Amino acid sequence: MKVQNSEIEGQHSIKQVVPLKLNKIKIIYAIVLTIFTGGLFGLALSWSKSFQAKFLFDETTEPLCTHFLIYDKQNDIDICRKNIILSFVTFKYKLLIYYLNKQQFMPLEYTSDFFQLTKPDLQQLFGLCQIEIPIIPFYLYLFQELTGPFYILQYLSVVLWIGEGFVDFAIIMMAFSFLSCIINYLLLRRARMLMKKLAQIDYQVKLENGKNIHSSELVPGDIVIVEKDQIMNCDCIIIKGDVMVNEATLTGECVPVPKGANEEQDQSSILYEGSKIVYSKECIAKVMKTGFRSLRGQYFRNVIFPEKLPLTFYVQAFKFLFVLAIIVIITFLFCLIRITIYSDTLIVIRFLDAVTWVIPPSLPIFFSATQAIANIKLLQKGIFGSNPAKTQVAGKIDTICFDKTGTLTDLNFKVIESYPEIAHSIMSCCHHLMEIDGEIQGDPLEIAMLEFTKIQPLFTKQGIQVGEYEIIKIFDFSSIKPIMTVVVQKIENKQLFAFSKGSPEVLALAMCQIQSIENRQSIEQQLEMVGYFSLENCLKSDSAYEIQKLTEIKLDVKVISGDNPITTAQCALKAQIISEISLILDYDEKNNEVITNFNPNLNIVESIQIYDNITITGPFWIHWQNLYKQTDLEFKQLIKQTKVFSRMKPIQKKEIVQALQSVGRQVMMVGDGSNDCSAIAQAQIGVSFSLSDASYTAPFSSRSTSIKCARILLLQGRSTICIIIETFQYLVTISLIKYTSAMIMMLDGQNFSDFQYQVLSYLSSIPYLIFLELSNPLEELSNSIPDDNMFSLANQLKFFNIFLINSLGLIFGGIVVNQYDSQDLKPKLETYIRKGSTNSVMFVGCLFFFNTCGITLFISKPFKKLYIYNWILTLWTGLCLFIAILSLLYNSSGGWINIIDIDSNTFDGCKYVIFIIYVSTALINYLISECLNKYFPAYRKL
Repeated sequence: MKVQNSEIEGQHSIKQVVPLKLNKIKIIYAIVLTIFTGGLFGLALSWSKSFQAKFLFDETTEPLCTHFLIYDKQNDIDICRKNIILSFVTFKYKLLIYYLNKQQFMPLEYTSDFFQLTKPDLQQLFGLCQIEIPIIPFYLYLFQELTGPFYILQYLSVVLWIGEGFVDFAIIMMAFSFLSCIINYLLLRRARMLMKKLAQIDYQVKLENGKNIHSSELVPGDIVIVEKDQIMNCDCIIIKGDVMVNEATLTGECVPVPKGANEEQDQSSILYEGSKIVYSKECIAKVMKTGFRSLRGQYFRNVIFPEKLPLTFYVQAFKFLFVLAIIVIITFLFCLIRITIYSDTLIVIRFLDAVTWVIPPSLPIFFSATQAIANIKLLQKGIFGSNPAKTQVAGKIDTICFDKTGTLTDLNFKVIESYPEIAHSIMSCCHHLMEIDGEIQGDPLEIAMLEFTKIQPLFTKQGIQVGEYEIIKIFDFSSIKPIMTVVVQKIENKQLFAFSKGSPEVLALAMCQIQSIENRQSIEQQLEMVGYFSLENCLKSDSAYEIQKLTEIKLDVKVISGDNPITTAQCALKAQIISEISLILDYDEKNNEVITNFNPNLNIVESIQIYDNITITGPFWIHWQNLYKQTDLEFKQLIKQTKVFSRMKPIQKKEIVQALQSVGRQVMMVGDGSNDCSAIAQAQIGVSFSLSDASYTAPFSSRSTSIKCARILLLQGRSTICIIIETFQYLVTISLIKYTSAMIMMLDGQNFSDFQYQVLSYLSSIPYLIFLELSNPLEELSNSIPDDNMFSLANQLKFFNIFLINSLGLIFGGIVVNQYDSQDLKPKLETYIRKGSTNSVMFVGCLFFFNTCGITLFISKPFKKLYIYNWILTLWTGLCLFIAILSLLYNSSGGWINIIDIDSNTFDGCKYVIFIIYVSTALINYLISECLNKYFPAYRKL
């Protein structure tokens, strides 16, 4: 079925709806299969919505359906129940209600379809006027997590371990996994409770008829009286009066914004949910959007349902593990020649167990922990992250786009000059400033303009008097009409004039005399330009320095702004984003021609290939989109060569980010206002500035308004990628080392004891991984990005070097100890021997190599500080190595540590040989790895 999309869907717009009917016969089949497979078939159904749709449902028509299969534009799939509310066919997808209208589904909005409904009907259809943050119950979260594919693999491993006699080890592993699941739930619940607190707005509101009701009882269509200090809990449109609002919870900007009723009903007449009313003058507004349909509700939906991150690393890691599993199986089959001493049952268990060794059960846990700890480190530096997984993505950024005003520059303006004298009258009148508690508040540009004229306006209940003029009517600036016009009356002779100003930073001034207050279009058609005034929007104190730090490492830095191309390019020049202002490309829609600052006969396509530091405008962007597709070479060339994008509307900012992504760029967008939100949401990493609740509008929000936050994010992101790579390689390496040692012991009928498994799997490796995550990034950025491709030559060489050399060390250790202490084994063993010379040597070898592998795998420059600067990790590694060496060199039968069992006579004959083998193995391993790091670095240059 067709879907009519709407802006209220945000980044979760639906592309297709398929009617489904639940098939009772298929349900019976599913129950039978679930019983016969021990529940596995039912679990497989719960893992895949598309599998559910095919096995449990039949496609049908809408009148006969019971459910709908939903496909959205992010390639998410879900099955939603069909509901009938009043006479409307509806379903709810990701907290938003959709209804059937003329054979197509559309998001539920207040349109003419609902104008005739009563208030109780509207409440039933639209629900409460509040954002209700869902919090999943603990039992449901546990069920979903503990029945996932990862935990099913763990259950299989536990059964095998118990079958081999490792009962204590299996219990501890499950307890650890269960504990991590509880911790993850508590963190999720804490985040949702905070979000719920941010979303909650409770107050009494007065309707136009004088009745007071609770704000949650509002429905679309209600007419409310807007009062001072009120916080809006829905999106409303002003139908009468004027207000001054603080939209900091949406934009992060604490500057009061004037709003009022106008003909265009654009943003300047809309009161958004979360806005605080700081001044109201007889303002009446109509409720339009409530709950998750509001702009603020869209932000919350984006946080609750974050965009799926690229799974390239995890897919490659899985493929890598699959290859290793094949290698393990082959080696196991090869060793079958010798392990015929075991019973058939033990051989089968050991074979299945060998496969589970390759996939460390704690991998996902430590991946999540690494991302969470990285978020905590960012929080300590004043950057709040709402999606921990995004920290890893930040390490791959190669392109950064900055907004101009409020991001690169501050929000204050300084008037440089104006011309002619009449400009002072226009400047003093053409504004939407208000007096609140004796202080003039409003747009910083207009305040600077008024202060420059040195004319003091008089604010009265009747209106505003400025010198010899009285302001009669205001037509606000908008993105559609990039001018602002006021109608003023000369107090002396009652003559009417229209004063207008353009958009910053060089503002054109125009005026005309009029006979009456007509509509805006007819007034502005009579305007004649009479002068101009120019302002300076200064860079923030550290913007140029931070940009220099980014550009000197070859990051591609761009500016995307709604301002004039000349001033935006000048700002980019001062910020050292461009070295010179070269080619500027604009487009005249009326005359259908490209305007350049060079020869008008210039070949545009050739010029784009020649010039760097290109500046383009929004109209030229539209023109180029009409000429070329994103896949065309000309389009790709433009998006790569352009450094300054000016006069861009919010939707165009998003399009630019999309275009950069289409040519393979990893994009960070840094902005400070609501006009940047679409681009921030589209980018791989979005950063906003906020001193208040606006932290939920972007994946990352900086308490400071300095763009230094971009550099901090890059540093932490690259460090996080390195730690995740190290975690993966370390866990897989030690698992294979344990597997190698277990195979060597199997040749002698031996295996680790329960306590030895616990030492190797928990007491040794888990603290190492926890302390590894505390490693800090370097203070300076490099021009390199970590290579997280597990199939790259550098990563392959490093991994197999460590695994093979350490395995050889264990093999030589096993050969040596067998020369001194060999055993005759009875055939068809039903269980392992849990002690012996081979057991002890393998245990000490694993304990030793686990720590030396950690040192060898550690990546420092150019991303992290040296190993020794992580002092707790250094102390722990030293302690473990000390215990391993002490256990080998100073053990005697019945000695100080019971987990070592080597006969003292045999031990005296081989302990120094084994010590030399292990130390030599570690040194050779380290030296080869250092050579590989030098000649095959695991990172790529920008």
